Amino acid sequence: MFRKAVHYLFWKLFRLLSFIPKRKYGMEFHENKPEPRGPFLVLANHNHYDDGFFVGYAVKTPIVFLSTDEVSTMTLIGSKFFRCILTEKGTPDFGAVKRMKKYLEQGISVGLFPEGDRTWDGESDSLNPNICRLVKLFNVPVRTVCLRGAHLSGPRWAETGRYGKISFELDTLYPEDYTALNHEQLYRLLTAKLYNNDVKNHMLENYTFKGKNLAKGIHNLLWLCPSCGGHDSLYGKKDVIFCSKCGSSWIIDTHGKYYPKNTVGEDLYDWCQWQKKSIKEWLDEKQKHDDGLPFTWSEKIHLFEFAGYRRKLRYGGRSYKSLMYGRLLCHYNEWVFIPYDKTAKKIHFNIEKVLYYVEGLNENFSFHYEGQRYRFDIPDRNSMKYLYFLRYRQEQNSPERTQEAK
Repeated sequence: MFRKAVHYLFWKLFRLLSFIPKRKYGMEFHENKPEPRGPFLVLANHNHYDDGFFVGYAVKTPIVFLSTDEVSTMTLIGSKFFRCILTEKGTPDFGAVKRMKKYLEQGISVGLFPEGDRTWDGESDSLNPNICRLVKLFNVPVRTVCLRGAHLSGPRWAETGRYGKISFELDTLYPEDYTALNHEQLYRLLTAKLYNNDVKNHMLENYTFKGKNLAKGIHNLLWLCPSCGGHDSLYGKKDVIFCSKCGSSWIIDTHGKYYPKNTVGEDLYDWCQWQKKSIKEWLDEKQKHDDGLPFTWSEKIHLFEFAGYRRKLRYGGRSYKSLMYGRLLCHYNEWVFIPYDKTAKKIHFNIEKVLYYVEGLNENFSFHYEGQRYRFDIPDRNSMKYLYFLRYRQEQNSPERTQEAK
């Protein structure tokens, strides 16, 4: 009862002070249907580090958010006030589902981001298919919140602050709206409600976004140079993207466009799509004939392994212990970690056994392997390429792709 009262009072104070960020970001709210009464499920697209707060400004009812332990290690005290349901990023957590259902049964609304992670390039990622099961399991009204402009106000890859106008489109689905739908139909409906692409949204071109050193952190997003094909050769300085290998350069603006245009497009979304296409084409070629050469690699990798959980309030979440430094080679069927210490042995990770992989705040890449969890710290290097490599590599072995090949 005490925690519920604290949560309610904190939420009310939080909304009273919302005029500050609303003014800063020029927030606009568009309601297709009014907010429902009673407990409901809030679903929103994920664009910005502060999306949880932004959704809180848009929804009048106090919400308990599903939050990852990765984020909560930094803002754990605040998550206590918000009564966040903490879950381990990258691993199935049925206990979190039970806690969400319990809150709803107690009359408390619950919020989550069904993409599971923030967008890299401004386009909404695919929703987790399990969201349809959750919606039908909970059988409560669903409040959808589609944010536009939040990515351009704080790109995931950027290392400097910026801000601009953020608009919200809010809608409500009642159980009678989705009960008769099968999972595929419901998935399409939710996707239509939450899809957005900030970089390709022409309406946002009329809005002003401000920031300095716009290219700082670009190596977190871009790893392949379209001019020379260099890997991990791109870096940002002020508002300019440079390639250290061939000397090419591009100026970027706050809307994600770069000048001059190159062979892959006109904005960062186009560049990212080209990178993803390059990964797919390489994998398709290696599926037919694997010559044993690596697809990509990274230097100065710090390898960790899981060492238990921290129990203290301020330092909650997973704990890791350092193993060694080395070089990571990405082959078609395996990752090979080559230690700089000549006395240490190489470590081979079979791609088929890599599970529950996630990228962590532009700083690391973690995954399960044969009952253990590992983490690569990748300073000033790109980790996104490994995420999409695994995603597309494992898609090749999906039943749909296998059937297509036949």
